[in-house]
Amino acid sequence: MKTNKDDIRLLKSKHRLELVMQETGESFEVDSAKSDLWHSTLTHGLTVDIRRQRYEIKKPGADTEAGTC
Repeated sequence: MKTNKDDIRLLKSKHRLELVMQETGESFEVDSAKSDLWHSTLTHGLTVDIRRQRYEIKKPGADTEAGTC
């Protein structure tokens, strides 16, 4: 079965990245300058863009990890 962009959008709308992370115990603060960005209070360097449904983990001295839901 081939997946198209509409299938992916539907999946993301039903399984929002920030909610899945919260269900697994993650906690966030909303960026005061950019409300679409949520910063983890537990995992240092983890930021979730709730509009784009992307995450990024920045750790000093390591490559940045990024991905989507």
